[in-house]
Amino acid sequence: MAAAGSAVGLGNIWAFPTNTAENGGAIFVFVYLGLAFCLAYPVLMAELTIGRHAQANPVTALQTIAIGPKTTRIAFITGIAGTVCGSLILCFYSIVAGWMLRETVVPFSHFGTLTFAVMHSWAAVI
Repeated sequence: MAAAGSAVGLGNIWAFPTNTAENGGAIFVFVYLGLAFCLAYPVLMAELTIGRHAQANPVTALQTIAIGPKTTRIAFITGIAGTVCGSLILCFYSIVAGWMLRETVVPFSHFGTLTFAVMHSWAAVI
């Protein structure tokens, strides 16, 4: 999920529809979707095939398909890098989710004195 969120990105969700609508770029949308499918689908199938073949974590799965000792080392580094990268991306999106939760809760904190104290202190933690 972290990799999918990173690939799509918040810029694509917010800026892309606006820029396309303002500049009349409907043909660009079709080219964009076609290229995204042509590039992403083979990679998705490769990942699924490797995962089903190895039935293991990413590091071990890549080492399973490696041919020699040099490629096994490269597979190990690639697996670790992919896992760390996905974890860092997930950390970023959990912070963004916390900001969104805080901005959702803060307006409700202005309804009462006790509610204000409890919700505002809770929202400040987030």
